[in-house]
Amino acid sequence: MILPDGRKRLLSQEKKAVIVSDSNREMRTDQQTLIVESNTIKTRETEYYTINIPYGAEYNLVLSDGSKIYLNAGSTLRYPDQFIGDKREVFLTGEAYFEVHADEKRPFVVEVGDLSVTAK
Repeated sequence: MILPDGRKRLLSQEKKAVIVSDSNREMRTDQQTLIVESNTIKTRETEYYTINIPYGAEYNLVLSDGSKIYLNAGSTLRYPDQFIGDKREVFLTGEAYFEVHADEKRPFVVEVGDLSVTAK
């Protein structure tokens, strides 16, 4: 995982661990799943994180809106710690399966190279 400041963190597939925790957000792991929670009460600038899945591995992600992403080996996902504005947008390289939390007012957009996929 690459933090917004460029630092890298290795995510464990077995242990529970807190990756980021402050008054604005918390990211923690639990058995091959990264769980992102955000304090949406405070207005602040969104920060982007990148998760790289090595070959031979898989990892899951639960975003702050409740959407679930299952990332396949060799995939990379860039995602925000919170969704602000009129759309929820992530950037994917590789393969992933999405279970998008429904929100008709803020569509979920996956950018994959020159392709953009939208779910409402």
